[in-house]
Amino acid sequence: MAMKLGELLISENLLTQGQLEEALQAQVIFGGKLGTILIEMGMINEKALGEALKQLLGFPCAQPEDLDSVPQPVIDLIGLDLAEKYKVVPVSLSGRKLTLAMADPRNIQAIDEISFRTGYIILPVLALEVRLYFALEKYYGIKRPMRYIAPPKQVREELDQLHIVRDSERGQSKPAAEEEYLGAPGSEQIRVAAPQPEPAPVLAPPPAA
Repeated sequence: MAMKLGELLISENLLTQGQLEEALQAQVIFGGKLGTILIEMGMINEKALGEALKQLLGFPCAQPEDLDSVPQPVIDLIGLDLAEKYKVVPVSLSGRKLTLAMADPRNIQAIDEISFRTGYIILPVLALEVRLYFALEKYYGIKRPMRYIAPPKQVREELDQLHIVRDSERGQSKPAAEEEYLGAPGSEQIRVAAPQPEPAPVLAPPPAA
């Protein structure tokens, strides 16, 4: 049986079981790929995720710089309709071989159609979902979904609010200030206790006259 991404990350000590369960819950709520969720929640960085997906899928991973400066003549080889339909971005051309960044380089239907339409041999490479959406907007004007515009912190805050509501429904409500998240995209998320206000001092009554 093929290993799943979450299992691989846990086996490589890049993720804990608790983090995986939290990320899977977020995936149900917000959609998108698990890798994207992990980056948004600050549980893993792009480099580690790319290496894990490369190991899992067996395809090389496009680097951020590969997608940042694609020559316009290469972009023009793939029309807007194909780029939008299959969520792909051409990266480079060498002879009759066109390197194509894809969220799923195993998509044979996409590879076959693009090869037929362009006349080139397609060399698929893996691209992280979030990077791919940025490139599609940059080169083709395809607007990113709102989730890729909102900062990762917003995702965590919305999840926290959901947890509070669910705990309240179970009669286990706790104040939102009880805990907070520390961490940034690319670093492991740490949950720490938030500082609580000190109790007001009790004043002794004045002495009797």
